[in-house]
Amino acid sequence: MVSGYINTDSEYKNYFYAENDICDDRGILLLRKGQLITDDIREKLSKHGIKNVKASDRGQQSISQIHSKVIDSVTRNLEERLKVQDKGLFEKANLILKSVIFENKSKPWWVCINALANYLGWLYTHSIDVGLISLVIAARLGYSDQELFNIGLSALLHDVGKLLVPKAILQKPGSLSEIEQNIVRQHCDLGASSLQGFNLPKEYIDVVMQHHERLDGSGYPRGLKGNDICLNVRIVIVADVVDKMTSYCPHEKLQDMECAMRRIKSQNEKYPQDLVLMLEELLLA
Repeated sequence: MVSGYINTDSEYKNYFYAENDICDDRGILLLRKGQLITDDIREKLSKHGIKNVKASDRGQQSISQIHSKVIDSVTRNLEERLKVQDKGLFEKANLILKSVIFENKSKPWWVCINALANYLGWLYTHSIDVGLISLVIAARLGYSDQELFNIGLSALLHDVGKLLVPKAILQKPGSLSEIEQNIVRQHCDLGASSLQGFNLPKEYIDVVMQHHERLDGSGYPRGLKGNDICLNVRIVIVADVVDKMTSYCPHEKLQDMECAMRRIKSQNEKYPQDLVLMLEELLLA
């Protein structure tokens, strides 16, 4: 087991867990003992002037144990951040996402899931978040178990194309240049291309390719509009934008849930408002 102090301003590929509770000057809990120290947690601690955290990797663990612990920790963080009201539905989403990950270890695309976990910590966290939020929406819509499994996997893999985008761009703090934005936008095509050889159903590929499309045609990479965007893609679009606004990303400004929902609802020409309102009821009721 590796144990010691880690610096919150540094990036780590391994998964570290806090060995003590950490509170701010007012006694408000920032990090609980045993919690996974994700990128957004490191950023929050750094903003509070906490530069060193006693942590450990909890020893050598199997890939399954690591994924399970990461999912549990990310799920708890997401539940708190989004102020989830329907605990039962959220727990169901958690169990389905675990089955999506662990039942795919023998599948050829498992390498993509594992690569996400090892490329950038915040990217894997975001992928799990989008999978969970998508599953919550789909479960409320009455999706069957098989349909939930399908959308869970496609949502988890929605950003797989970013594995082919240079880390220097993905990790750049602040705004991206036009050239850098164009490179990042290629991740939709890159992700779809990387999954082509796995014989996945078209609905999976559509989610990977189209999750940045918008109902008014202002999205990318194809500028699809309205009914050209299927329900599964619409669900992941909402999940993706909600998580991006409310979680750590090097070149995005962090917002609280209420502010994010107001912003998304104000852009009703871009986002499916029936799904946005459904999610708001599940989270903020």
